Amino acid sequence: MNWEKLAQIIIPISSVIAMWLVNSTSDESRFYGAIVGLVAQPFWFYTTYKAKQWGVFVSCFFFTGAWMYGIVNYVT
Repeated sequence: MNWEKLAQIIIPISSVIAMWLVNSTSDESRFYGAIVGLVAQPFWFYTTYKAKQWGVFVSCFFFTGAWMYGIVNYVT
């Protein structure tokens, strides 16, 4: 399986799981949602860069920061 196909599988699955978890009432679930969202970011970066979708590519930096913020909030 090549990187493009893998990204096209991981992006929607991880995005749905992350959104589901971060909207949970459980602090621990929200933490894991941020982890799942962060794990997906390299695939987002790769896909948007290859497709030359520069607006979404720049947005990926903000989403990465938001996922990291969620992790830091749980840890501290």
